[in-house]
Amino acid sequence: VSREPFLGEISSCAAARAGEFHGQSCSNVMWAMARFHLQDERLRDAVAARSLALMAERACNPQDLTNTAWALAVSRWHHEPLLGALQAASRATVTEFGPQDISNSAWAYAKLERCDAVLMESIAAASVRRLADGDPQHWANTAWALATLQVRHQPFLEAMSLRSRATMREFGPQEVANVAWSVARLMFVDVPLLQALTSKAMTALRSGNIQNITNTLWAMAQIKFKNQTLFNTLAQEAARTIADFRPRDLSITAWSYARCEVRDDTLMDAIAAAALARQGEFRGRPQELSNLAWSLSLLDIRHRPLLSALSEAAMATHPEEFSMQELANVQWSFAALRYCDPPLIASLSSSFASRLRRASGGPPLAEEPLRTQNIVNTAWALDSLGALQPGAEELFGQIIGAFQERCAGTWAFEWVTLASTAEKQGFAAAVPEFMGAFASRALDPARRFLERLRAAPDDGASAAVERELQEWVDRVQLPHLGAAHTPRRVAGG
Repeated sequence: VSREPFLGEISSCAAARAGEFHGQSCSNVMWAMARFHLQDERLRDAVAARSLALMAERACNPQDLTNTAWALAVSRWHHEPLLGALQAASRATVTEFGPQDISNSAWAYAKLERCDAVLMESIAAASVRRLADGDPQHWANTAWALATLQVRHQPFLEAMSLRSRATMREFGPQEVANVAWSVARLMFVDVPLLQALTSKAMTALRSGNIQNITNTLWAMAQIKFKNQTLFNTLAQEAARTIADFRPRDLSITAWSYARCEVRDDTLMDAIAAAALARQGEFRGRPQELSNLAWSLSLLDIRHRPLLSALSEAAMATHPEEFSMQELANVQWSFAALRYCDPPLIASLSSSFASRLRRASGGPPLAEEPLRTQNIVNTAWALDSLGALQPGAEELFGQIIGAFQERCAGTWAFEWVTLASTAEKQGFAAAVPEFMGAFASRALDPARRFLERLRAAPDDGASAAVERELQEWVDRVQLPHLGAAHTPRRVAGG
């Protein structure tokens, strides 16, 4: 119940007498302000000051601390002195926390994006001791918080897995989604837990909301735990509510099915129709654009109206809003689908070249490290779309330069892709250092193996060389030498 005049009178009185409050009074007022979304700076500051004084006197119990942290998180109030004091007091008393205190504290600090590693490790350890006393919501929320802050506490994960499997029948849609999302984000691959979550999800998510569906799909795709029955079930549920999916929901759903290589044409048609209906909402959303385009390419879905809509939305998005990964994904996806929008590709490739120049010879870009995979995928895409014609030597030189600065430990197939592009476009002579390094890394070792095979005196010796060759191919990731080099090296060897 919210009555503004009445609340105003209470707030004024409370602010004047905040110095008389004890710990529970302070936390109750903060909790109520959060619930009412009440913005009263005088009262808030007065209660914060009193809370700080009480915590200095160690006069706050665990519930006072957790309720205050919860209120700050709901209100999105980053009061640094109060947060610091709350975390310090919590570290000193976390062994006294009950399941609700543990869950609320973990959730609050995750929502506030405030990771105190010592405190979060202590919260995880406390949760292990109290798992039997709590319910699924408590440890699901704790797992979500730890995953959000990227705190991987192995004993908690193992204990949570055991407890979850034993009580899976009590899980609701939120608990299924939270636990699945958490273990995927922390890459905790526990097959018995995933199987139990999968079985429960088939029924629980029928009564869940869209976020629960997309979070569960993302989780299973992230760790590539593919259960065809689950994906079929969730496809039906998603198609039923697809009109309410936002761009983020659409892109996550498509990405999840693509990553697990599950092509459901009915679902993808529904996603395409929903995306077209929300075409304007994709503008300024580079992650959603790139993920949806990537999904279409991986599933080989050549939906021209949707590709055209994505292209228009990408053109309406400033190129600098795209990360390097997103720039590479959009160009690679359109190239894989043989869909060329020259103005868009020119805009994105210009932005890519600009970032290469900024990163050349210097530290990694502040917004994102420059990965060789993105460099190579972009080069392949530009070549496939006809954007690396004669006259593009400068751009290709920038691509090669950026790759060579970061090529330590790269896979051999990346070298093959760039070298093949250089030869195809007649740029090889302009990058002699790169071509020489390619020969020493890939061509020459391959030639020597082939020469040894030809010189092998018997089948046993030949089989031994073949095993060595296969081990080398697997180690350096060199499935082929490219269309130009493979026949040449086979003939030469």
